[in-house]
Amino acid sequence: MAVSPEFLREKRDTSGVWPMFGVDIRAAFPFEAIDLLDRRTSDGFRSAVAFANANLLNLAFADDALRLALQNFIVFNDGIGVEIGARILHGVRFPANLNGTDFVPAFLETTSHSHRIFMVGARSKSVSRAAANVAARYRKHAIVGWSDGYGGIEDSAALVERMRRLEVSLVLVALGNPKQEMWLAEWLEKSGATLGFAVGSLFDFWSGLAPRAPSLVRQARCEWIYRLAQEPRRLAHRYLVGNPVFLARIASRKTDGWRGGDERGL
Repeated sequence: MAVSPEFLREKRDTSGVWPMFGVDIRAAFPFEAIDLLDRRTSDGFRSAVAFANANLLNLAFADDALRLALQNFIVFNDGIGVEIGARILHGVRFPANLNGTDFVPAFLETTSHSHRIFMVGARSKSVSRAAANVAARYRKHAIVGWSDGYGGIEDSAALVERMRRLEVSLVLVALGNPKQEMWLAEWLEKSGATLGFAVGSLFDFWSGLAPRAPSLVRQARCEWIYRLAQEPRRLAHRYLVGNPVFLARIASRKTDGWRGGDERGL
């Protein structure tokens, strides 16, 4: 999966953290986000990374455990809904759309570290093909193992012990929201890895089993419409119900003069 030059071209300071529904979302261009993670790794800090779209924030709104877990994550923004939320609540724009599907390949391509990667999630056919494609494309890293998101994670204690033996430094977890974030919250430290990404459908894209939206559709911030057309049964409730609910909650916060923190009630 090639990284577009536009995704990495902006280089100016945009530091800031903007809360939504009790989740602190970090504003950054891709190069800033990659530099942050590299510096944390060099300094010996462990980093769990999530990408906050409207769906994840809706789940965090309703789930205290998820919202509390995300307080220990580095959270980047993903999607037009969260962009609209930032404009309404904070009067600002995120400098870039740091969705995991684009950001993780950019990270693997440009990070200053060479990682030992373990991939967790998706169907066996998807994760195995994705692992082979990642190994062929990002040769500075080593794919040291993978496990599917079904029977492969039934014994997570044994799985993370395997990761420790393999000296894994980076875990990519594709279990869907909120399962992937909660898995990282519980198991990343036990795995011994210093970095973990919650990556959603990325393995399906990497494997070639699911198509990305055309470039022009992605640039228009309409990839969600393309995905809905591809998988209407699975995604209809998430997008056609979840997105309006998210925007209604944002509007309610604006009306109440709310700007962040832990309050969630409508």
